[in-house]
Amino acid sequence: MVKRLFRVFAVAFCILLAASVAFADVSMTYPFRQDVQSGTSVAAGSVEPGQAFDLTFSDNSNYGFEWDKIVVSRAALPAGWEVVSTQVTDTSLVAAIKVPAWAQSNIYVVNLGFSNKDNPEKTDSVDVKITVKRSLVDASFARKSNDAFFYTGGKALYHVSVSNSSIAPQTVRVSSTLPDAWFSDRSITIKPGSVGELDLEVTPQASGVIPFSFRVYEGSDNLIIDSFSSELNVKPTMKGKLSSSLSGFPFFTFSLLPFQLFNSFLSFAF
Repeated sequence: MVKRLFRVFAVAFCILLAASVAFADVSMTYPFRQDVQSGTSVAAGSVEPGQAFDLTFSDNSNYGFEWDKIVVSRAALPAGWEVVSTQVTDTSLVAAIKVPAWAQSNIYVVNLGFSNKDNPEKTDSVDVKITVKRSLVDASFARKSNDAFFYTGGKALYHVSVSNSSIAPQTVRVSSTLPDAWFSDRSITIKPGSVGELDLEVTPQASGVIPFSFRVYEGSDNLIIDSFSSELNVKPTMKGKLSSSLSGFPFFTFSLLPFQLFNSFLSFAF
């Protein structure tokens, strides 16, 4: 009886061991940590058209050795998608993949395989689902300066927060409708799933009530993702009165150009 029970236990143990070997887990560590059973799929997150993203996995094979190669199946790669690189580090395997700028909003599947040159009989693979869609970057503006008016040459301060819900980093550029002497474009790269902060400084160079707007562009196609309208009430200083046409010319009439230029040169005396 004891022998029979021992045999049943031994058979059950071998079956469980074989099952665990046949269906070992692949450990994904980025965009998030999750053990994925070999031969199955996992949803990794969202990207926008034109973005490049990383998929990172642990080199632990769960077979008693380490994976030393990661392969992205090009046959199963969606049309236009590009394998930027594959890399093996001390503890991880990384595949960098780029989505074409013309990719349509949809759910796509990327197949990745793992192997070890000294153990060619053991391989694993997983399907990673990637959602492609727009509007993963959002911007929020605030005016930090509470002054009712500003003097020419002074500083008006604004702030923009840019959130990125993509699994890929995103670079955005903040521009304005003001002359370059008033505001210089700012750029920032926001990490995946994080928020980037920028302080914006406007330096008025001419007096008057000046309406303008900020615009936020993303990606290589310079898509406008957000805008913010504001207005500055600018009062002149003596130097500002005389020199404003040099840096604030768009707010002056062309018929007064000779007088404006004369005042500009005169301003250097102050």
